[in-house]
Amino acid sequence: FVSLSLSLDAYPNGPTAVSTLRRVQCTTTYQRARPAVSASLDNGQVYPVTAQSGFSSSNAPAVGVTGSGSGTLLSGVSVGAATITATFETAQDSKSLSVVDTVVDVSTLTLTSDEGATLYGLDDSTFGTSVALTFTDGTSYPDAGALAWLPLASIVTYASDQTSAVEVGADGVMTLRANHEAMVGVTAQACSSGPSGSVSVAANLKA
Repeated sequence: FVSLSLSLDAYPNGPTAVSTLRRVQCTTTYQRARPAVSASLDNGQVYPVTAQSGFSSSNAPAVGVTGSGSGTLLSGVSVGAATITATFETAQDSKSLSVVDTVVDVSTLTLTSDEGATLYGLDDSTFGTSVALTFTDGTSYPDAGALAWLPLASIVTYASDQTSAVEVGADGVMTLRANHEAMVGVTAQACSSGPSGSVSVAANLKA
């Protein structure tokens, strides 16, 4: 063993070696990061040791640490800066991580129907949707609704162009109400005037 190397990467996807967590557009929530730790050997080989490492924050009121090992998350709590330290056996490496009140905007939004293009069921049957968000700094949330810490309802608003056939709630859940002779458009938009995505579904009420 020669040295330990810590990298702080955007969570769940995006740039590596980040040093700043920003506020997500239309929310009071800050971004998340996850640590990645590697150990270098004197023969030139490098091994990931995130799962075997421990992590700490020098300023928990600014950057919180939750989970352990490869499930560790670094959460922006309030504006400030912290030193994140990774410990593997007796070796350590540290990186600085700042939380700023600068907003990171949504650059693209993709909406998909969990049930595909055909909504088939009895009256009041419900069907889910999924939203993928990409931000201007390259961070991406492939399934934003699956992130328990992200208030998706504060970011995304939904609409249906035929509410008599397919209603869509604030949580993106579609409710089948009646047959319709044409495809029904369901739209999701970020922060009222931001980027949007849509999906077309067939309202096929079960007899």
